[in-house]
Amino acid sequence: MKLIFHTMNDGVQEFEVDKNTVIIGRGSNCDVILKIEGISRQHCQIEATPRGEFIITDLGSTNGVLIDNQRITANEPTKYSAYLPLAIGSVPHVTIETANAVQEERVISQSKKAISLELDVPTKKKNSRLTGKSPLKGLVKIEKQKTPPTTLIIIALLAVIGFSYFFFQS
Repeated sequence: MKLIFHTMNDGVQEFEVDKNTVIIGRGSNCDVILKIEGISRQHCQIEATPRGEFIITDLGSTNGVLIDNQRITANEPTKYSAYLPLAIGSVPHVTIETANAVQEERVISQSKKAISLELDVPTKKKNSRLTGKSPLKGLVKIEKQKTPPTTLIIIALLAVIGFSYFFFQS
């Protein structure tokens, strides 16, 4: 699991942890130790499930955990979606990724489906780039670059014209 903390004073701090469940806090017994004011000795626990979901539990911290600007209930496991804002104590922005980035890939692929009209258009190899390891060990995932905004506008205009023509003809 990779945790990225965007702090106000210390900049960005990244931690790679080889566990599915980590405890974050100031205490020496924590998996991720943050020596930052506003973080409790045992602040919260983050679990990455085999399905690529995240479960966050506030361990009774003083400054709490905020998901989408809402404080979660202490000692109650709460599902977390990677695209929602996450704040832990005095750290205003936290990013979580699993080792194989299952949750991140799911969010990226959903957003591509919503805007990807270029799937039927063949692309050249130089328009692809390597983006890292896939969830299957040893394989590499290739991601297509985004379609330029002008292409999307042209496709949208053609679709509107086509629908208008169809409805006015009937």
